[in-house]
Amino acid sequence: MFIKRACLTAAWGLAMVLAPSVQAEGYYGAIEGGGRFLEHASVRETGAGAPLPAARFEGEFDAGSAVGVTFGKYLQQNLRTEVEMQWSSNALDYLGVRRDGGLGAALNKPALNGQRLRAGGDLEAIAFMVNAFYEVDYGLFRPYFGAGVGLADLNLRKSRLTGVGNSRFAPPVGLADDNTTVLAYQAGAGVALPLSTRWTMAVDYRYFASEDAEFDLQAGAGRLQSDYGSHNVIASLRYDF
Repeated sequence: MFIKRACLTAAWGLAMVLAPSVQAEGYYGAIEGGGRFLEHASVRETGAGAPLPAARFEGEFDAGSAVGVTFGKYLQQNLRTEVEMQWSSNALDYLGVRRDGGLGAALNKPALNGQRLRAGGDLEAIAFMVNAFYEVDYGLFRPYFGAGVGLADLNLRKSRLTGVGNSRFAPPVGLADDNTTVLAYQAGAGVALPLSTRWTMAVDYRYFASEDAEFDLQAGAGRLQSDYGSHNVIASLRYDF
């Protein structure tokens, strides 16, 4: 939350000090790719029949990747708008136990408060966003900032617990293998570097997040609830039509 607010505050400050330069209207398309770094996620079980409703976890993910395409239009007064489709994936690495809630007893082990459970699975996201950017042309470079809203289909694939410490579960304990669609939003800033009259390269930072997502537990009762927030470094290649 702090990162998003700081980004938006800096962006509005930039708008106040940059001199405007009107850009001709036109369309563009772009391909993009980069790294997605998920924040630690707050995870818990909810719903009727959830096995461990009192337990609280912290999901830890490996660094992942993101790729996407955009189609946009230049407007007057330095503005451009676009629609974006982006795919990303991060591997689930650990679940930290913040509150045992009976998990240790369910696994025939002592209370697991403070332990990190080895985990597996992937969290994929397909996002459809509508973005707006304010971009100022300084000739050699064009700084910009903006934000977007849309929908994200989050797919938690074959998530499971595989062990505690040096011990392995045999077989692994299944968690969830489900997808859900949630409201998503992003905000960020970057710089565009014109390569020719039609081609532009850009690099930006974006904070991307969604409302809490819920996935059906494989056990058949209850749901796994998690928040979703990420830091992204995205490079793109833009072509002006």
